[in-house]
Amino acid sequence: MTTNKLKQNQKVFFKNENLPYNVMAVSEQYAVVSRKLDKIVDDNLFLFEVKRGSYPTKEIAFNANKENPVYSILDFKNNIKAPHNKVFNDFDMFKVEDCQNLINSLEKGETELSHRNRVDLFIDWDTTSAINN
Repeated sequence: MTTNKLKQNQKVFFKNENLPYNVMAVSEQYAVVSRKLDKIVDDNLFLFEVKRGSYPTKEIAFNANKENPVYSILDFKNNIKAPHNKVFNDFDMFKVEDCQNLINSLEKGETELSHRNRVDLFIDWDTTSAINN
């Protein structure tokens, strides 16, 4: 179990990732974090969209999605990081109120973390602490 040391509005870094996420909402068990898409760092996401036939080029994929956030839900109790399990996203991950509503939905059992897309939670506490001091 990871201890939740995060606070809303701070930056958090993850091991094996180059860009920080913004902590949008936080509770004892969960945090919702998000960041803007980055054309270079997220190149593999755009390539995936091209390979599956959603877009003809990476440039078109980026332009179509550049206003969409990259987000994750952190589950401190189970030490995992994942998106939610819904097909359609009812929450704007750039809005604090929507992120808090997502946490409320998780705590009520109305929403779950994706089982298919979850990974172990590895926060880079050294970098996170350094950038927020």
